[in-house]
Amino acid sequence: MSQEHNSSQFSQVDYTNLKQQFSDMLLVPDSPVANETAFKRDRESYFDLLEQRKKTQEQITLLKSETKNVSEAENAAKEAESQLQVKRKQLLELATTLGKTAFKGLQSGDIADDLRFNPRKELESRIEALRRQKDSVTSENPAGVLEQTALKAKQLKLAGQIKAEEFRIKTVNQELGKALLSAKAEETVRCSETEKVLEIINRLRERITKAKDKHQKSELNLTNAQKRAAEQLGVDSVSTAISLQAELKQKESELRSIEIRIEDLQDEVAEKALEYEWLRDNPALKEILGRLTQLKKESTPRKISVWPLAAVVITGHLFASFGSKPLNLSHFGVLVLYLATALGGLGLLAYYKPDLVAGERRYKSLLLLFSYSIISVICILLFQELAEYALNNWSDRQEWARGRLILFDLPRIFLVAVGTAYQDTFSIMQGTGVPESFSVYFRNHMLSIGLCEELIKLSPALIAFAAYTGSWRSRSQEFNSRLVYLAMIGGLAFGLGEAVYYHFTMYAPMQVGWGLYALRFLSLVTIHAVWAGISGWILAHVTGGWIRSAFTTAAHGWGPVGGCLLIAATVGVSDVLHTSHNLSNDPLWMLTWDVISLVIFAWLIRCSNVSQLVPDQARKLWRRGFSTAEIAAVAASMKNRVVEDIDHSPQANTVTQTTTETSEATPNVSSEPELWNPNAAGFWSLLLTPIFGAWLHAKNWANLNETERSKKSFKWVYGSIGMVALTLILPDLISNLVFGALLVAWWMRSGNEQYKYVKENHPDYQKKKWGTPLSIAGLVVFGLVLFSGALEMSRMSEQEVEKLAGQWAVKMQIFEVDDETGIELQGDLDGTTTYSADTTFDHQGNLKIVFVAPTGERATMLLRLEVEGIWSFDGTTLCEFTNSIRVSPADPTTRQLAQNDPQAFSEIKRGFEQAEERSFGSVTFLNDNEIELLDHETGDSLKMKRLQEKSE
Repeated sequence: MSQEHNSSQFSQVDYTNLKQQFSDMLLVPDSPVANETAFKRDRESYFDLLEQRKKTQEQITLLKSETKNVSEAENAAKEAESQLQVKRKQLLELATTLGKTAFKGLQSGDIADDLRFNPRKELESRIEALRRQKDSVTSENPAGVLEQTALKAKQLKLAGQIKAEEFRIKTVNQELGKALLSAKAEETVRCSETEKVLEIINRLRERITKAKDKHQKSELNLTNAQKRAAEQLGVDSVSTAISLQAELKQKESELRSIEIRIEDLQDEVAEKALEYEWLRDNPALKEILGRLTQLKKESTPRKISVWPLAAVVITGHLFASFGSKPLNLSHFGVLVLYLATALGGLGLLAYYKPDLVAGERRYKSLLLLFSYSIISVICILLFQELAEYALNNWSDRQEWARGRLILFDLPRIFLVAVGTAYQDTFSIMQGTGVPESFSVYFRNHMLSIGLCEELIKLSPALIAFAAYTGSWRSRSQEFNSRLVYLAMIGGLAFGLGEAVYYHFTMYAPMQVGWGLYALRFLSLVTIHAVWAGISGWILAHVTGGWIRSAFTTAAHGWGPVGGCLLIAATVGVSDVLHTSHNLSNDPLWMLTWDVISLVIFAWLIRCSNVSQLVPDQARKLWRRGFSTAEIAAVAASMKNRVVEDIDHSPQANTVTQTTTETSEATPNVSSEPELWNPNAAGFWSLLLTPIFGAWLHAKNWANLNETERSKKSFKWVYGSIGMVALTLILPDLISNLVFGALLVAWWMRSGNEQYKYVKENHPDYQKKKWGTPLSIAGLVVFGLVLFSGALEMSRMSEQEVEKLAGQWAVKMQIFEVDDETGIELQGDLDGTTTYSADTTFDHQGNLKIVFVAPTGERATMLLRLEVEGIWSFDGTTLCEFTNSIRVSPADPTTRQLAQNDPQAFSEIKRGFEQAEERSFGSVTFLNDNEIELLDHETGDSLKMKRLQEKSE
């Protein structure tokens, strides 16, 4: 942002707040557009809505007050009634005690008899009669066993009846006490037995009387509160506080509706004002309109099509399922695949230009892409070695590191943790370890592979971020886009380098199918760029300011530690997506995570700030509440937007790109031409050959309008290319002499001429920057290095294959003992192996197997083995991939054994045919005609001799 904007009163206001200020300026009574016809109806509607809002707010205030009064009166009445019921309940709880003591008083003769006592007296009589009957039965003494048993049963029956009647005593006493209390006749039973309970009852009677008075007053107060509320609200009557609350909610809903209409009207007025160009002539509105237009442009999410990336990713996944045929790529094939993938990936990024590639030249991107594809793989391998070294040597704090927590101990702890995570993750992925749990496995993968790779991919953006020296708040959108673009270049380069690394270390030796190459070079290279792009966006828009603050304002404390943690958090989303992708056992789940990554990338990349992540419509719905109609409208709008995004082409981007390129191509108003320093071009030619200097001089002559001299320089370019090509086939000494002669001849005949011409006629020429030509030269040099490297590797590979090709005699002895049965197996292999130059091999030989039982019994078999497959050899490691194994009896005895016990022979045959398809071994050349092969898996070694010896 410019300094003028920074000094403006509107510079630090976001679009939403500034738009609100603008609409307020247009709608206030003394507005600059108060007399404008275009805003008359809007202003009238606005003032009507303000009046409605005022009245509704007054009604809400009154309703809240009266609702509070009625609610308090209702609560007081309920509380008084509750207390009255409690006192009455306490009185009823004394009924049992009153009935019990009153009956005792009756029995003692202190109380006159009454009809209320009849049920209790009858119960007592029944109990006494049962007791007498039981006593009479007990006094009987029968002689027979049956009679005694019958007597015992009768006694038990009577005892049960007595107990049942006694259980009713409490209930009858309670009914007696209730009858006395209901008739308020408790004074009629006053005696020594009832004295205490009657005193308690009298006290409760007094409390009940007070509770009744309180309840009557609270009911009267409630009635008065309802009448006052009805008078205040202008209604006939008010029933309860609940009805008032319902009416209050209705009024609050009306208020929200009015406020929404006011907000919508303010938005409409502001949007309409932005369309009127004549308002920009108004001095009071000119500045805010300019600033508002700029913020609207910056705050509007741009449309972006993610379908090209999705098409590449999905295509790679589809091919992975069908391409099982091995892809035997030569080194030139790998080079072509590498270049095609790099250019295609860069083309995908350029598709989003200029939003992602603003200010970037494609040749610079190519140079960064190709160089970082090598650097990133080297960095990740070195970091893995460092983490492993830390795990093995720095697990415990060193004595000299005490007191150096931040400088050494925290990095040590981090490296040890990463090394441990790498060790556990690799052991599980290689099948030598078992995960403690999926969560632990997921965490270790995130801390090792995910975190380290995502940080490596983000490094180009982090370097540009660290080099930025301006105020973070005043950074431009172009800088944010550049961070995202550099992160994606880093991800693309890493994915590309990783693919080539896997080819040489895994895919080529294992002869994997072409589908896996499609998955790696199409889907995974692209998805690595997508993950890095997500991290780049988060760095540019979320964590960047915090990271700068951590490394600057708190640099003397834990600031660097906090900054490093924030950088790790920056790649957190990508780390989770990366880990989820890698740990997906099912290809469909892997594709699902890739699609999720693309969706998140598209969602982030279309926004130029964090506030745009939530659409305006969603924010409005959240603020105002949701309705079915509004949700349906938003859903329809989102559907249309998705369709537009799918069908959207980068025409707007192309227009912006054309504008940018046009502005770049606009000639300088200065009269002096723009030139590269002719003398510096000559010095650069010492390193980059006269091709470079002659080409720059030709461009300079063109800018000086010297067409003939420009053509002459281009002739030197073509001639130099031919001479340089010639030096490639000449001996070193002669090629150096030819190169030196070419350089001197070019400078004396052409280069010096331009140097003198510019010095005499344009000493004050405008100097062009060297980034463009040096980047192009770097790309050319990089391509030549790749080409020559592929050529040399192909030559070396052919030499190694030729070195091992031929027919070899193989003799090997085998000895094994079965732990369960104790049977010894002794084997002798005698055969030949033919390694053809077309990388196919053929093993043929006889295998004699002797089985020795613990009892000494022996059995002998002679088998004919025929093995066919393909092979590869890099000079030290021999890799064999078996296509077919044929096993057959080689002598009559074995054939007879196969006929007698076909099942046993089938088991032996199946054991050979199901052997490991791939085998790896280290080859040591004892001489040109004899080698020693050490099997990597079993550790067995054997010597092979060439049947047709090579002549020395």
